[in-house]
Amino acid sequence: MPGAPSHPTAADKIHVAGGVLYLCSHAEIQRDYTVGQLIEQVLPAIETGQFRYYEREDGEPIAFVAWANTTEEGLRKLKRGASLVGPEDWTGGDRLVFVELIAPFGHVRDVRDDLAENVFPDGTSGISLRPVYDRTGTLAAVRTLTFRFTKKTKNTKGEMAHSQGDI
Repeated sequence: MPGAPSHPTAADKIHVAGGVLYLCSHAEIQRDYTVGQLIEQVLPAIETGQFRYYEREDGEPIAFVAWANTTEEGLRKLKRGASLVGPEDWTGGDRLVFVELIAPFGHVRDVRDDLAENVFPDGTSGISLRPVYDRTGTLAAVRTLTFRFTKKTKNTKGEMAHSQGDI
């Protein structure tokens, strides 16, 4: 399950973006994303290298995860249901926020293990925010999950301990 190349070329970016579109077409939450939402949620992560993209050996996409190292202001934007806009929102801070996880075929544990083992140092904490809309489509709340990565030991799997709450 390969991840992000260290210096993605235009062809790499197009390949990943196409794979993300494929994943969205199979994912309940992301299926109805607009092109604008994909541009806001995915392209900045690809541009900054703050993502992991996973494929099977035959090239079929299976998962994508994107994160931002945002500022306190960026975090406030997300908690209000807004998107991260500028580069400083993605790379300018020390608040780790998982912006997107698309794993429609059930590979969340594989993604978690890869992030714990190969991307984030042991003990790294971050959050994931998910908007919750009411029946009229109005933002009702933002669901928060807090994560802390731990490395695998001989007899355990990597873990992404989490708790959840609403803001």
